[in-house]
Amino acid sequence: NGNSGNNARHLLANSNAPGQANVDSPPGNSENAPGQAKDGNDDDDDDTASEGDVDTASEGDVDTASEGDGDTASEGDGDGDSSTVAESGRHVVRVYVHPYGYAQYNSTLGNAPPAVNVSSVSIDSVHPTALHPAGWTIVHVDGVGFSSECGLNALEIGGVPCPVISCNSTLLTVIFPGNGGADAPSATVTVSILDAADAATAIDSAVWNSTLEISTAAAAPYVAAVVSAPPDGAGGLLAATLGGSLTAEAVTEAFLLPLPLGDGGGAAAPTGAGFASAWAARVRCNNHTVGASAASLECDTGMLPSASYFFGVAFAPAAAGGSGGVVVFASAVAVEATVELMLVQPATGSIGGGTRLVVTGRGFPPDAARLAVMLHVPVSSTFPNGIIPCDVDAASLGTGTLECVTRPHFAADASADDPAAARIAAS
Repeated sequence: NGNSGNNARHLLANSNAPGQANVDSPPGNSENAPGQAKDGNDDDDDDTASEGDVDTASEGDVDTASEGDGDTASEGDGDGDSSTVAESGRHVVRVYVHPYGYAQYNSTLGNAPPAVNVSSVSIDSVHPTALHPAGWTIVHVDGVGFSSECGLNALEIGGVPCPVISCNSTLLTVIFPGNGGADAPSATVTVSILDAADAATAIDSAVWNSTLEISTAAAAPYVAAVVSAPPDGAGGLLAATLGGSLTAEAVTEAFLLPLPLGDGGGAAAPTGAGFASAWAARVRCNNHTVGASAASLECDTGMLPSASYFFGVAFAPAAAGGSGGVVVFASAVAVEATVELMLVQPATGSIGGGTRLVVTGRGFPPDAARLAVMLHVPVSSTFPNGIIPCDVDAASLGTGTLECVTRPHFAADASADDPAAARIAAS
């Protein structure tokens, strides 16, 4: 399947870097400078800003600030184009003097740079439009005026705070963590833009009261439980139960999201910035099969690097009311993958090689060709790294053992009183 990115239409939005603003550079050929008519006619043109026009240095703003009256800036220029709407928040005011450029702020005067509160945030749509109370569903909120600094966007669905995992000025991507099982046939979505200097203060907010249903009876898909999973990083079959009004064709992808081993404690799925990095490192759960009633799913995890993994499923648009794909997660760690060495026998062997070592541990794949065992030997000019391979020729997933045969490791610098060249210092 390689279409999971399309099915989850804008799963993770590309965030603008904080502090990047179109107005940070004097207008070039592709942008009209204040004081210049857009159509090239005289200065009476309706679109012309007067010389000395006050411009808010908002992120993503395109010369849409108020005319220097010190009041709160309004929402863009009213033409309905979201690309000209400044981000909500507190923004410093700068003055552009045509044709010389932006006036410099003189900090020696002791007064703070002038600033205005920009109020432009609004919500246009929310996807998906049906959620299950069990939660752990990715939700996309389209609109204008959002902050490019994800931490300044506070979003709630039905009164439940939803961590923002990705953002830009027109799209917020959040995780709905569930609401404890309560039905909400018409849930309200609220977004607030916080003051960077005081996170307890909201500079602007917007409410969306359209059709968003949170209900156990809704068709919204969810992962009911992970029934069984491989015990470690060796990989194997993972089985889960699904809920919602689904068909076997609705499942487009199954995958695992890694967090550092032990993170989450098996109690909570990844949220916030941690989710974005986990999503980028996700591992596909291969060859997924769905039961005839679409209530069960099985897939092969394959060998996994050491980490804690959450299980997720991507569904086709039909599973989300025809408005685009939807992605949901199990609410707890599904696999604790650990590759671990517990015992190596025998403890001694010949520098001439040929010693068979039996290594006991867990997380070993059954395919010996996928294993590499390295042994530390004395550093010398012959073995400058102090490492040689031990050739693996057997592995057993059931017993957690592997076997390898050592290679000769005579050192060219060996002598009668230093046969292993152990006295040769590393360079």
